[in-house]
Amino acid sequence: MSRIGIFGGTFNPVHNGHVLLCEYCKRELLLDKVLLIPDNTPPHKISPDLAGGSDRLQMCRLAAKQFPWLEVSDIELKREGKSYTYETLLSLKELYPSDELFLITGADMFLTLHEWKNPETIFRCASLIAVPRDSSDKEKLTDYYHQVIEPMGARAMVLDEPVMEVSSTFIRSHIGDSEALSSLLPTQVYDYICQKGLYRKKEMDYQSIIRELMGDYRFTHSVNVAQEAVTLARLYGADEHKAYVAGILHDVTKEIPHEEQLQIIKDGGIILDNVQQNAPKLWHSVSGSVYVRTKLGVTDEDIINAIRYHTTGRAGMSLLEKIIYTADYTSAERNYNGADVMREKSRKSLEEAMIFSCQFTLQNLSAKEAAIHPDQLFCYNDLVLNRKG
Repeated sequence: MSRIGIFGGTFNPVHNGHVLLCEYCKRELLLDKVLLIPDNTPPHKISPDLAGGSDRLQMCRLAAKQFPWLEVSDIELKREGKSYTYETLLSLKELYPSDELFLITGADMFLTLHEWKNPETIFRCASLIAVPRDSSDKEKLTDYYHQVIEPMGARAMVLDEPVMEVSSTFIRSHIGDSEALSSLLPTQVYDYICQKGLYRKKEMDYQSIIRELMGDYRFTHSVNVAQEAVTLARLYGADEHKAYVAGILHDVTKEIPHEEQLQIIKDGGIILDNVQQNAPKLWHSVSGSVYVRTKLGVTDEDIINAIRYHTTGRAGMSLLEKIIYTADYTSAERNYNGADVMREKSRKSLEEAMIFSCQFTLQNLSAKEAAIHPDQLFCYNDLVLNRKG
């Protein structure tokens, strides 16, 4: 006969607190395995940003991958309509007729067990395990057990120690902040969330927008810059979502006719300086920063500035500005002489990579006797002076 723990929930998303709870219960109760069961439509909880069942199931599988005793079941996701625990337990008793089942619940859920649908069936099918949030919970949970549900036929145990308290709401609201979430989510789960774009506010499909504005090469470059920007953001602790948006839109007006770019710049209230007026290749950075604000509704100043200064740079650049500037030089399709060196430097220091790119650009421009924009010189001087302290 095996001892099987049952831990259900929305897992929206599954996080390290859930995994630690399973480990704790396995150790304390001498469980042979723990079943992680994502809800379908939980009757006790309404979540407007609930990820799809297939995504939550896959995240649970990724979290459980390194633990041979932790299994993921889709038993509730296969069931249409709302998920009721008593139905799940009846199905599990058929699956494991000779095994002992332990239903693991958090403190809040444990204290409402008498209100669940068919609680007597729940109590008949499994022993109950209550996990306190802190040391003050234990007395309250114990009193509830003896006074309310034990007379109803429940068998329960209140564990002694609280486990890691993690808020799924906090996680969902901080997606993109890899530093804040590094200790809260399994790495593979975080990567999955970012790849699938889960828990992001609904917004424009930027890829479709730029696809209409540019040819194949420029579109591929923009997608590659966005991907490179996300990689660098993850490496240096920046907001990955902002890096993606700035990266995918950095060349949004690059292939718009010059006369239209000039009109966009004029409508944005920007006056080009003498160097810019004589360097049409610089116009798309300025017109792009206006376009994303006025046409696409982007209001984040850091994203707007990252687009505006991705060509020349400037002194005092933000982390996001440096990332987009660098990603533009190191995107996957770039094969200029020195591209591999630039990529290698970018993985060690954004500033060293930017110094390298500035030197590359300044040499090329001076060799052609082309004007150099002051922002480019200010950027280079700022980087070199700060490096030397």
